[in-house]
Amino acid sequence: MESRQRLQTLGTLSAAVAHEFNNVLEPIILFTEAALQSLPPDSLARADLERVLASARRGKNLAQRILAFSNAPAASVLLPTDLRSVVAESIGLCSALKPRGLEIRSEISAQIPLVQADAALAVDLIMNLCSNAQQAMQGNPGVLTVGLRLAPPSVDKVGAPEVELWVADTGHGMQPAEVKRMFEPFFTTRSKGQGRGLGLYIVQEIAKSFGARLAVESSIGAGTTVRVFFPAITESA
Repeated sequence: MESRQRLQTLGTLSAAVAHEFNNVLEPIILFTEAALQSLPPDSLARADLERVLASARRGKNLAQRILAFSNAPAASVLLPTDLRSVVAESIGLCSALKPRGLEIRSEISAQIPLVQADAALAVDLIMNLCSNAQQAMQGNPGVLTVGLRLAPPSVDKVGAPEVELWVADTGHGMQPAEVKRMFEPFFTTRSKGQGRGLGLYIVQEIAKSFGARLAVESSIGAGTTVRVFFPAITESA
């Protein structure tokens, strides 16, 4: 109960900060766009203004992610999204931040249906999963795999097809009791000062907002795989 109250307080505060952050960024984006439109194509200032605009838009995406964490209703707008481009962007960011000795692999199918998602929040979901996987390997050499495919049909699954995203690591793995609690807010298996236990909770909340479901496979010494199943957009839909 205490952790839930802490989370509600933190969510209220973060929503207020994100709202004010948006109010600061909106005029920066609008005036920069206006300045770019008035400049000739060969202007020396154009490149600098484009960098300002890109940074401001990244800040706005950050505010959206904060709003998603706080469960604010305006946190995301779901649109038909190609997860292949989302995964490619996420892998690029992970590769730039990965420690030495970590190999990042991708297994992306060529044909993937679109899903309903917010691309910025989907990137955040994958980045949180990759960050958690890296921490599970504790700086040791290992392999992090990000995969995407049309989920194979299952006899116990009735309904629309799903797009399966997974992030797998070769870390130490988890006990069954830890797997059951891994998406709880503030739950962490790491030492004090090495994490707040909110990354996987955010993954769960973003997945819920997309109508996606989660599945986890883990065992001690064999690593962990987290799977996210997105409802695919069908031709009939």
